[in-house]
Amino acid sequence: IGGTIGLIFALLQKLFKFKSKKVVQISTIAAVVVMVPFMQNNELQYHVAKYIFPGQAKLMRMEQMIVDNLPDKEYRHYLKKLNQAQIQMAVAKGLKRLKADELYSWNNVRIQMAKSSEELCAGFWTGMITADMVVKSLKQLSEEEMKVFAKASAMAFVYEKENRVYVSSSQEDAKENFEILAKKMDQNLALKFNDSLMKGANIPSDQACWTILQIM
Repeated sequence: IGGTIGLIFALLQKLFKFKSKKVVQISTIAAVVVMVPFMQNNELQYHVAKYIFPGQAKLMRMEQMIVDNLPDKEYRHYLKKLNQAQIQMAVAKGLKRLKADELYSWNNVRIQMAKSSEELCAGFWTGMITADMVVKSLKQLSEEEMKVFAKASAMAFVYEKENRVYVSSSQEDAKENFEILAKKMDQNLALKFNDSLMKGANIPSDQACWTILQIM
């Protein structure tokens, strides 16, 4: 629950700080760009980067995908005016404004990320997520999954700027949904699920991961 916001914060913190790190590798890319004018093309830069430092190339790719999914120059210009914290907050707050199909697609990618790492998976329940966890999982996403994640992040940013109306849910709604979910489980699993609800973040990582996967 709290991990949703934590995920976006951690991911964007890594993405928008990337250019200040890996100085040697980035210098290599910069040299290629200077020597070969056509390398100003973002797509070509990505393909060169993935051979020099493939892990960081995916971060470059995701950052560019998010920017490319903004609807027009006005939003790109607006994004450039914001600092890192403001961008993170806008995307995190905008998630609740996503349309049902957008949220469903984004959550499917989140499930894949959770399944790739028990540590990250547990973090989705406890909220204890680091940038390194996210990046490690991000590297395992397919190109299509990256596109879905980037589009959802971009649209969350747009919807937050537009202050788009959304349907809010109360604690009572959440409680009712959890009760419905528990009733579909056998007795032992229902007890395990209710134990997680009662203890919150104070449960073993394997139980935390199992619990959030039931909710996803």
